[in-house]
Amino acid sequence: MRNSQEYSVAIHAMLLLNNPAGERVTSGDIAASAGYDQSNVRKIFGKLRAAGLIVTKSGRGRTCLARPAGEITLWDIYVAIEDVCVNKLFTFHHPKEDAYQVASHIEALLTPHYQRTIDAMERELSAVTVASLGEELSALARRESSGAPA
Repeated sequence: MRNSQEYSVAIHAMLLLNNPAGERVTSGDIAASAGYDQSNVRKIFGKLRAAGLIVTKSGRGRTCLARPAGEITLWDIYVAIEDVCVNKLFTFHHPKEDAYQVASHIEALLTPHYQRTIDAMERELSAVTVASLGEELSALARRESSGAPA
């Protein structure tokens, strides 16, 4: 499955924006943390904002989650960043007309299988929220600081 680096940076950003203390997190903070270009982080913010996942208050660069972290799933973020159309996730070659049935039917043949793959991906990513990822992250950090294997 295709997914761009933007998707993982978007998840990174959502985790940083999910801070209970309400600390100010800017695109510069996220860029520094993710090792990503700040202008690209702002483009990601635009996609997340357009999808209704974050809100940005003008003035002092205040960006926060648009709804509770337990209500934002990895699928929500994926849809905001990536194109989930079958023909975008799975590209088809364009065979020349020939005497074989394969050439004229390859796209129709594969599309339902690809769609079921996308449906399974949606089910899996919809089961993971920004809040649950935050809990997993905290558990990983605790294990790491205690010296236990990850």
